[in-house]
Amino acid sequence: MDAVRAASSLATREPPYMLFKEPSRFVPTDEASHLYRCGALHYNKYNMKVSPEETVKMSLHGIDVAVYPLQRDDIDLVRVSTKEGHFQEFIHKTSTFVYYVLGGSGTFYLDGQAIPVKQSDVVVAPPGTKIYYLGSLEMILVTTPAWKEEGEIEVRKIERPSE
Repeated sequence: MDAVRAASSLATREPPYMLFKEPSRFVPTDEASHLYRCGALHYNKYNMKVSPEETVKMSLHGIDVAVYPLQRDDIDLVRVSTKEGHFQEFIHKTSTFVYYVLGGSGTFYLDGQAIPVKQSDVVVAPPGTKIYYLGSLEMILVTTPAWKEEGEIEVRKIERPSE
């Protein structure tokens, strides 16, 4: 009965773990692992795996993106690659943008302030922040709530640096 009560309490809050469909990829917290093994925890809307082959790929404003189709309203995940930068300054009215730099280096411009970045840095831009960046960068971008086109406003196009 304790397992059922614990599983019920997990269902009422945002889970602190991710369960994958393949048993070899099952990596939850200890509590969730115990509940899963005893049969008290079942898959719910938070459990999924998306492979790179399933991403939606596009290029725009100097960046290449691979959008992971999470089909959620609360979060989006995108892999971003650029050799020179994102040549559009924009604002998003409702989403926070969290960039994790996987590799490379460059400069983010948040509300006009230059912020140098390199591998393993994290950049957080709350809603309403003017954003663009220059440099050679590989990044993971998480937006919360999930990005919606109607929330984005273009501020201006950015000129490419002359060589």
